[in-house]
Amino acid sequence: MSTDMDTRLRQYAQRWREGQSESPAVPEFAAARDAAPRRARRARRTTVVAMAASIASVGLIAASTLVLDRGEHGGAPLGSSASARPRVDNARVPWNRPPLRPYPVAVPAAPTVAAPAGLRHCANADLRIESTNTTAPAGAEGWLETDFVLRSVATSPCSVPNGFLNVELVSADGSPLPQDAIPVGGAVFPSALLVRPAQIVLGTAQWAVYEGRAPRPARLVINPDGGAGHPSDGLSVSVAAVAIPAHPRNPSNVGPWRATSYGTVDRVADPGTTASLTASVAAPATVAVGATLRYSVTLTNPTSTAVPLSPCPDFGQRLDVVPVKYATTVGSRGTLNCAQAPTTIGAGESVTFAYELDTTGEVDGPGALNWSLLDGSTAAVTARTDLTVTR
Repeated sequence: MSTDMDTRLRQYAQRWREGQSESPAVPEFAAARDAAPRRARRARRTTVVAMAASIASVGLIAASTLVLDRGEHGGAPLGSSASARPRVDNARVPWNRPPLRPYPVAVPAAPTVAAPAGLRHCANADLRIESTNTTAPAGAEGWLETDFVLRSVATSPCSVPNGFLNVELVSADGSPLPQDAIPVGGAVFPSALLVRPAQIVLGTAQWAVYEGRAPRPARLVINPDGGAGHPSDGLSVSVAAVAIPAHPRNPSNVGPWRATSYGTVDRVADPGTTASLTASVAAPATVAVGATLRYSVTLTNPTSTAVPLSPCPDFGQRLDVVPVKYATTVGSRGTLNCAQAPTTIGAGESVTFAYELDTTGEVDGPGALNWSLLDGSTAAVTARTDLTVTR
């Protein structure tokens, strides 16, 4: 290939990467990924737009998805509520070099169970908070994330939105904080997820408050039914002890910006299953082509029900660089090192597994490490982190 053609291809790749910043839904508003933490665990791609007080009653619009995982950035816990469950590192499991099979393909997510048409929405009284965890993810520029687990205490099925969920910051006197930005996007299918009695709902709230422009929040109120939040609601989380960054990044070019909060539902799962776990990846920022990438994955059980690691599940690991000159992926599939791990991951506990990935055949460039805990041929839990492959 001529030097000129090589240069042109690299320029094309650079333009492609730059083009990944989504166009704002409204020209004068900035994109959401410039405002809120970039999450890998579910990949819901959103855009945050400014909202005038005159349209404060406008509801959230469901967004299209891209897959993101809780705790992907490994932010330190910032506060807890009475319902918050401490996370315990109770084991570190070494890499056991299991028999590996080539697996350089994307793992499909576990199928979602759509709510039947006409099924009632879950009321706040149908759900209770199982656990919460608030962190400041790396690179979030002052935005906070509160992961939450809700358990159905209803006696009949109900539904929750598949995507955006109404959450609200409330001050100590019970007044709601301003909602100066809301996420918007395209529709998702299914639009609502089925929640059976005793099932759990895993989700995340993203929020930020600009110091001096809005009161300090005392609680974060989660409203599955879309109603107005009040501190007396059963689905409220104390954020009084959370260290709130003073000057978070403005989600739009309309000001003065004061505060915002919004939530997303990740998935609905049965307690005691691998799908009720969360995962986070800790990996170096760079790896050289051909070197062994050594990293770790922490599985956490944020519920009150222990999760057995029997039968021992498989995992998938994949390193993607897309594109440099062409899309390239290296990956493998193997079985979790259950022989050296606890037989169960107890309520509120975590287990960290060491991993290795041979990068032979990869090319240099910005990439992403994707890890999945498999349930047959689908991913029950996924995690992702960005890294750069060097020569």
